[in-house]
Order: sequence, then C-alpha cells, then structure tokens
Amino acid sequence: MSRDETERYMNIQVESQYWKGENGSQLSFLYPAIYTITCRLNIRFFPYDRQNCTLTISSWTNSMSALDYYADPEVNLASFIPNEEWDVKSFKIFRHEYKYACCAEPWAILQASLVIQRKPLYYIVNLIVPTSIITIVSITGFFTPASTDDDRTEKINL
Repeated sequence: MSRDETERYMNIQVESQYWKGENGSQLSFLYPAIYTITCRLNIRFFPYDRQNCTLTISSWTNSMSALDYYADPEVNLASFIPNEEWDVKSFKIFRHEYKYACCAEPWAILQASLVIQRKPLYYIVNLIVPTSIITIVSITGFFTPASTDDDRTEKINL
C-alpha cells in the first residue's frame, strides 16, 4: 500500500450522532499498518532455537481516564502468510495497568507476545551435513597409516 493510500485511511473525520466525543464513548478505529519490531535473538540452540518477541502498545500522553486500551482475547491470524524459516507457536496479547510515580491515574498498556520457532531443515541439509562429512573425511585422513604406497585421493575426490 502506498503512502497516499495509507494517509487516506488514517486521516478520517468521525462524524456520527452516536459518538459525540463524550467520556465513556467507545470507538473502534481500524486502519492498515505494517509494524516492524526488532527483538534480541537467543541463538544458543541454533538451528533449533525458539524466540519470544514482545511489542508494547501504550499512549505516552494519555492515562486510562482519557484513553483506555482493550485487546480481543483471540488474535486473528486469518491473513497470516506462513514463512519458510519460522513457525508461529503462539501470539497472545496481555493488558496491564501501571501506576507511575509521576501521575495520579493508572496507564493502560498492551503487550503482544509472539513466540516463533526456526525450521531447522534448511540448516541441517546445507550446513550441518556437509560440514560433518568434510570433518569425518579429514579426521579419517589423519588416522590412516602413512605406510601405504598408494596415492591418497579420497580427500581430493570429495
């Protein structure tokens, strides 16, 4: 979606007889967006690693009295496109209320937790198996007796 199309969706005026900007009114404002987040990867068990990425959504200027967030209990993954490298294991959204020292009222914070697991087949076929074969051939070459008069071609032919 281009920038002009996105701005057209985001810059709308809400005019309704049902919502007049009063406190306690509820408004659902859905617009297309792409969020890019980065998370620290733990690759200790690579390529069998599992990652947990957290996205925090909150207002910097409004407390719960002015702006309150609620999340649906189920995350809709109907338009999710599967990835060839990762499997989505879980995607949950939690709502927290935090009381900060600066302010009298609590703040609503949504935390989205995405747990993904790497599909290891690509790395096993293209990295682990070839390096294992080369290592076995090299170690075998070191331990073969040097008294043979034939040329040692198994390392060269591989």
